[in-house]
Amino acid sequence: MCGRGLRHPLRYALNEPTMTVDASTVNSAVKVARILGVACVLVVSACSEGASSTEATGVESAEVSMVTVSTVIPSTVIPSTVPPSTEPPITAPLLVEWAEPEVLPYADGSHDSWVATSTVREIAVYEDPNDLRPSQWFVSPTQFGGPRVFLIAGHQPGWLEVYLPVRPNGTTGWVRTVDVTVRANPYRVLVELDAGAVTVWHDAEVILQTPAATGRSDRPTPPGRFYLRDIIENPVANGPYGSHILALSGFSEALETFGGGLPALALHGTNQPDLVGAEVSSGCVRLLNGDIEFLAASLPLGTPVEIVS
Repeated sequence: MCGRGLRHPLRYALNEPTMTVDASTVNSAVKVARILGVACVLVVSACSEGASSTEATGVESAEVSMVTVSTVIPSTVIPSTVPPSTEPPITAPLLVEWAEPEVLPYADGSHDSWVATSTVREIAVYEDPNDLRPSQWFVSPTQFGGPRVFLIAGHQPGWLEVYLPVRPNGTTGWVRTVDVTVRANPYRVLVELDAGAVTVWHDAEVILQTPAATGRSDRPTPPGRFYLRDIIENPVANGPYGSHILALSGFSEALETFGGGLPALALHGTNQPDLVGAEVSSGCVRLLNGDIEFLAASLPLGTPVEIVS
């Protein structure tokens, strides 16, 4: 959740109820936004994803009350020689020893998470593998032009249980293995609300420890297991959201709507670095701009994000 009630051509383009939003539409809208100096790009109505999808993205207010930060954890990027994963995707039907992910975060760092990427333009999601009809559909690519990904929660022959970017938080559904590819993801993110801190791992190696601003008392950041579903480059890098917005699969549990869309959670930068480490946001996790740029360049889509009290 980012700026409050901004009205601009990109918002109108993404909220158009009868249009199909694709990468070219988003690119054109971003060009308009750049010309007008727009600071935020993230309010989308649910209809832009298709009639049956309930996913949308909200934005967070840049207006926050000043607070006193008693303790700020210094941001530390830990040098790593481990490059981002470049292994080729594994075709899901060929997985014969696929292991169900354990509860995050992985205490010993010995287990990867698993991510499913849609290989079809519209992927059907079922409430139960025995159902004859899907409960909803998701389009791929997403409204921001990226591939449609899901964090895998479980499996059975021919099917994968996946976390869905819908309300309520933690909702899962089932997709067919023939509609996706599967790959292991060695990255994971932990957000600690009480400490106001974010830690990022590649396998067992900590690659980032940094302070974070989280939701204020009346709009708290909800705990839960989420995943990185979109990485959006912000046309105004020095605005209230930094250079990138890392949209998560979850939503605020205190707000019904925000800025004309659903109040989606995200990691993003800020133009108020002195507030990083405090509880000042409308639910999103704010990081220093250098940290959000590092994560946008490092984390693959589908990376699990565990938010704990």
